[in-house]
Amino acid sequence: MKLRDMLPSVLAWLLLGAFVAPVHAEPALDLTGRIVIDGFSDEFTPDETLLQTSPKGTLEESTIDSQWGPFNDINQIKVTWDANFVYIAVDATIFNNNTMIFFDTVASPDGANPGLEGMSQANAWRRALTFDNGIFPDLFLATWDGNTTPQAWTYDGPNQVTQIPQGAFPTVASFSRDLPGRSMEAALPWDVFFLGEGERSFDPAYGDTVYHMNAVDPEIKIVAWITTGADGLGGPDSAPDNLSGHQNDSSVPVVLDNYLRLRIDRFDADGNPNPDGVPDFNVPVRPTVDDLCAGLDADRCEQAYRTSAAEYFFLTPPIRGTTLQLDAISVAPGAIAPDLGDEMSFRFTVTPPIKDPALRASRQLNFSATVFDINGRRVRTIYQDQGFTVAEIEAVTPPALNRFDGRDDQGRILEGGLYVLRVVLEPLLDQIEAPLAVVR
Repeated sequence: MKLRDMLPSVLAWLLLGAFVAPVHAEPALDLTGRIVIDGFSDEFTPDETLLQTSPKGTLEESTIDSQWGPFNDINQIKVTWDANFVYIAVDATIFNNNTMIFFDTVASPDGANPGLEGMSQANAWRRALTFDNGIFPDLFLATWDGNTTPQAWTYDGPNQVTQIPQGAFPTVASFSRDLPGRSMEAALPWDVFFLGEGERSFDPAYGDTVYHMNAVDPEIKIVAWITTGADGLGGPDSAPDNLSGHQNDSSVPVVLDNYLRLRIDRFDADGNPNPDGVPDFNVPVRPTVDDLCAGLDADRCEQAYRTSAAEYFFLTPPIRGTTLQLDAISVAPGAIAPDLGDEMSFRFTVTPPIKDPALRASRQLNFSATVFDINGRRVRTIYQDQGFTVAEIEAVTPPALNRFDGRDDQGRILEGGLYVLRVVLEPLLDQIEAPLAVVR
């Protein structure tokens, strides 16, 4: 559903006084008496805090890992909900900069991309940013230092986002230079959160009007970052930690390739582990370490934490983000005769080496491989923005796509001569070239 189709529903919330004193007796079904959208998130409980501390005291989100120092750092993300709203808080400092939080909430039944692939060509909030590892945001909140009314935007097509009218629901930010303890907060109606999918209706099992989602047990993906205020640039920090890290130089594109995985429908109205298409109530958003480790010794506590944390992240932080570059490239053979059916294969590596097996298997990078003639004219695109894991590109046998048969994009055999194979680590992070020859 497009934003314009959602506006009558959004505005109806205002007209019906949806943000006044609570009308339900059950606290889990109405949290408006506890959650105050004022730019200070202290009222969120520990089990509504998504970035926690391990049993060994390690922070899942460091407060000193920003490339621009502690005054431009994401500190925490908090989420909870009731029958009417999803409550969001992002704790940070953004000294003269911006912060954004992205949500991937709507799955596509046919496998098509249902959300943003990046922001580098977006019609608003254009940034040097791409998404990877399966997150395609369809909703984001954004604000800047000193602004008290964050903006909410929804996906409206490739590189197109549409702003929800400010004032349609509460959004408040309190960021002010280096002052600590400040947040961006919002109370998002469920139909906004799910872009108009699903409906609110009375459910006898809950004894109240609740939101019925289109999908049972959906997985919500969440990631936040800090960005400079200018269009076309990047930023110094994200939460959870991304795999490629950040740079001090804001002109370097950022890839958000890690995210929180939030399941909001694990139980039915009676508390049984039977997802029913209604957001859960009276259960922790994320169990705390104290809850997980009650009665366990240190070893079993650590195992319980690791098992639980793995459910909440694409890859559990903290992660020492590493910016990779293309290293060696080789082609074999260096000359081919297409008329005889020859083909060449090529392989390349990245640096610095990644040795951790989990990272090698999960760290996906995107590459483009193109052949040019000696005058710089492109004659063949082998692949564009193709994803490979580190393990795949550095395997003994290179990926099957890393082959060239001496033909152009129309399938015609190229003239004999010298050519150049160029491999690019996307989005234009690095490139490497190798010569090759076509023999006729």
